[in-house]
Amino acid sequence: MRIQYLITLLLAGLAQGCVTASSVPELPESLGENGLLVGKVYMPGSFRWGNSQVTINGRIHNASLRDGYLALSLAPGEYTLQNLRTEGWNEKVSHNTVASPFVPVRGSSGGYRAPVYVPGTTSYRTVYYTTLPINQKFKIEAGKITSVGMYVFLTDPKDPKKFITVQLDNTREMRHYLDTNYPTLMNGMKEKNITLASGKYVEAAKLPTVRQMIAAKEIGAGHLVPGRNATITYGNAGTIVVLRPDRSKKDASPKVEILDTGTLADINDVQFQGERLNFLTADGQILMFDNNTLNRQTIPYRVQPLRFRYFGQHGIVVVDNRRRLLLSNNDGQNWSQYEGMMLEKPSNLTEITSTHDGAYLYSNDGVPKSINYYGYNQPAHVVIPPPSERGSISAYARGRLVATDAGLFIDYTGANEFHFKPTGKNDWQLRSTPALKCDRIAYEAAGRVLNVRCENIAYRSDDGGQNWLKQSGT
Repeated sequence: MRIQYLITLLLAGLAQGCVTASSVPELPESLGENGLLVGKVYMPGSFRWGNSQVTINGRIHNASLRDGYLALSLAPGEYTLQNLRTEGWNEKVSHNTVASPFVPVRGSSGGYRAPVYVPGTTSYRTVYYTTLPINQKFKIEAGKITSVGMYVFLTDPKDPKKFITVQLDNTREMRHYLDTNYPTLMNGMKEKNITLASGKYVEAAKLPTVRQMIAAKEIGAGHLVPGRNATITYGNAGTIVVLRPDRSKKDASPKVEILDTGTLADINDVQFQGERLNFLTADGQILMFDNNTLNRQTIPYRVQPLRFRYFGQHGIVVVDNRRRLLLSNNDGQNWSQYEGMMLEKPSNLTEITSTHDGAYLYSNDGVPKSINYYGYNQPAHVVIPPPSERGSISAYARGRLVATDAGLFIDYTGANEFHFKPTGKNDWQLRSTPALKCDRIAYEAAGRVLNVRCENIAYRSDDGGQNWLKQSGT
C-alpha cells in the first residue's frame, strides 16, 4: 500500500486550528438515533498519524481521532473508512518535537484550495496533505458500538513509502477506554457490547511476530531501556521485547524474547524500581519485569493513567488524563485518590515529578501553564505560579521540572534557556546554558552544581546555572 504525497502550502496556525484542547475525541452524552464508531490507529516509531483527519464516505472529520483513538457518532448505515489525512506536514521535521510539525512547505503539484480569511477579503492558499489509505467497510446501527479494531501501520523495510497493514482485535482495551472517558454516554447505552467490523484480524499465535516488528520501529524512536543483562524496547499494542546479547559467537545478533503482556493497550510510561523495570499501561495496569518474570498489578480505579513515579521505599504515585492522583504507600496493595486538581477535559499534557515528600504536576507544552504541588501527607495541593517570561522557548518544547534543595528548575528540549525558582520565593528566573546545542542538564541534589555537555564539550556551574566553566580535558 503506497502512501500518497500531494504537495502544497499551509500556515502553522491554520493547521493547529484543527486541534482540540481535549486529548480524546468529542462525543455527545447521548447518541440519540445514531450509533458509535470506534477504533485505534498506531504507526510505531512515529506520532504523525495519531491526531490526523479521518475520511469516511468522502467526508473529512477533523477532531474524531485523538492520540490514536477514533470515536465518532454516525447515523445508521453502510460506511467506508477511506483514509487518514494530515495537512501541512513537512516530512523533514516530522520527528522534531521542538518546532511545530505543521510548517509551511512547498512542492510542485497536488493539493486543494482552502480559504484563508483576512478582514474584508477572502484569499486562497494551496494546502499540502498526505493520506494513508485504509478502505475499511463497516456498518453503523442505532444505539450500538461498532469497532474497526486497532490498525498498526508498519513501514516496509524495502520501501519506506509502502506499509504493511496489521489489524488487531482490541475490543477489551477499547471498552476500558470508552467506560473511562465517556461514563455518561456509556451508562446511558442499553447495548454496551462492541461489534467488531469484518476484517483480517491477526491471530493470537502471530501476535509475537507483530510485536517484534513494532519493537524494531520503536528502537529508532528512543523507546529503549538499557539494563544490566539486557536491553528492553517497548511500544503500544502491549509490546515489550527483551534483547539479550548472544555471546556464543562473535558479532551475533541479540537473542529476542517477546513478552506476553496480556494486553493490547498503550504503554504510557516506564520506571525503574531498584532492579525491577515497571511499565504503566493505558488500561490501568502496572507490568513488573524482574528476574525474567513478568507480573502485573491492576490499579483499582477506572482511569486512563499517563505517568507514574515511585517515592520512598514503597510509595507509588500515578496521574491520569484528568489530573487525578492515585497513591499507594505499600507497593500497590492499597490505594487512595486525590481529585482536587482534576481537569474539566482529559489531557495528555500532564507531567509529574515526585520527591520523597510530594509530587509536582505541570503541563509540558512549552513553558508550563500550570504547576501544582501535592504533599503526600497534606490534605490539599498548593498552586505554584508558573514562569511568566518565555524567552525563546518554543511552545512545542517539552519541559522537565527538577526539584532540588535550592529550588525548582525547568529545562526544555531543544532550548538553551531554562527556568529557576529559588526555594521560598515565587519569582522565576530565566537562565541559559553555555551554548545553543546542549544535552539535558544534570543537577546535583543541592541544586547549586549543574553539569551539561554542549557540542561534546563539558561545562560546570557552581551557582545554579548563572555562570558556566568549561571543564579541562574536553
